[in-house]
Amino acid sequence: MGEENGANALASPVIGSIEILDNTVECETYIEPPTCGRSVESVDCSAQFCDAVLADGYTMKYKINVPPDTSKEECAGCTMSVEMYYDGDAWIALGFSTDGQMVGSDAVIGIPGSGVSKYVMAGKTVSQVTEMPESQQTLTDSSVVFDGQQTVMKFTKIMDEPDEVPIVVGDNMFLWAYGSSPTLGYHAGRASFALNLSSGSSDAPPA
Repeated sequence: MGEENGANALASPVIGSIEILDNTVECETYIEPPTCGRSVESVDCSAQFCDAVLADGYTMKYKINVPPDTSKEECAGCTMSVEMYYDGDAWIALGFSTDGQMVGSDAVIGIPGSGVSKYVMAGKTVSQVTEMPESQQTLTDSSVVFDGQQTVMKFTKIMDEPDEVPIVVGDNMFLWAYGSSPTLGYHAGRASFALNLSSGSSDAPPA
């Protein structure tokens, strides 16, 4: 008899801890915390344009163009197409750096009314930011306009060029900047940011 009672006890479901909730009971809602700066999933930035938010009112789209006779890993002759959008009428720039510093870096600067060119940043004064020689002005599909609301700069750049900071498929250190007017002068905002062109992950800081 004792063994039978014991078996029945083991077979009986334990329901003492179950609580029936009705619509008067408020349940907590779980909100996934935001991921700041880095993509949750890797994106193939050679198959589509990837996005990067550089600052409030300043964004960038970019894509790796891989020639048919190479691979994304080798990327011989690859180019990078860039579109930048700034809320305002000003010069805007994307720099390429080895250490996140302005001095010693290269940059593509778009000046509405003047055009898009490659520059060498030998110092922090305007006189030390100079256009590269004509032989190094290899940008294609370049343009810069102010459409009444935004300054939009577009260009395609060869990723690995002689005597310039190389752009690689993996991790890069870039710089962004914008001015207070269409006249090239001291920047009104700037920052450095890391960007992986293969996965689309970025640590672009908030402005």
